[in-house]
Amino acid sequence: MSAYALIAGSDAEDTATYKNIVTEAGLDAVEARDGEAARRILRERGAPALLITELSLPRADGFALLGDLRKLASAERSPALVISAFPELRATASMLSEQLGIREVLGTRTTLANLRRAVNDSLQRAPVLHPKMSRPPGSPQEAAGGEQARLAQIARMELVDDLPPDETLQRLVADVAKAFDVPIALVCLILEDRQWFKAYYGLEGK
Repeated sequence: MSAYALIAGSDAEDTATYKNIVTEAGLDAVEARDGEAARRILRERGAPALLITELSLPRADGFALLGDLRKLASAERSPALVISAFPELRATASMLSEQLGIREVLGTRTTLANLRRAVNDSLQRAPVLHPKMSRPPGSPQEAAGGEQARLAQIARMELVDDLPPDETLQRLVADVAKAFDVPIALVCLILEDRQWFKAYYGLEGK
């Protein structure tokens, strides 16, 4: 059986785009419109050469699908790209990237060129490296490159916006502050020229 890419997504236009990209990369594309259908394909065909999945799938979410995939194959053998319109889901996926073997987390508004790059990078099967486990760069040039990569990843995840803080994330931050009995709790991103608070508790005037 030829190598295939499993594409799990509920939007026909988006999945058609992903299908074209993986076909360009030389893989057969197999589509599933919900999580249960994708899980059934895994059981029938085995681990794909690449998984592209939305996180908020009907019937079974992308996290469940990733869990099934990791029971079949490692991230080196079967890498995964995850896509979501929701910043909170993208943030959760990033935190679980090492555990679930996620190569990259993307927003639905990412460019075609960025999607193509992410697919090609994933198929190279470079080892998954969690940010906390990254080795410090050995030179100023490497440090600058690492910083640019970090900023680019934040941009790809589309976490920074002009919208009010998400109510669910605000409640979570408040619960953390109360649980640890501290006056302030934050979810903060360090950008190129500023700090940006995704959620906050205990800051007057925010």
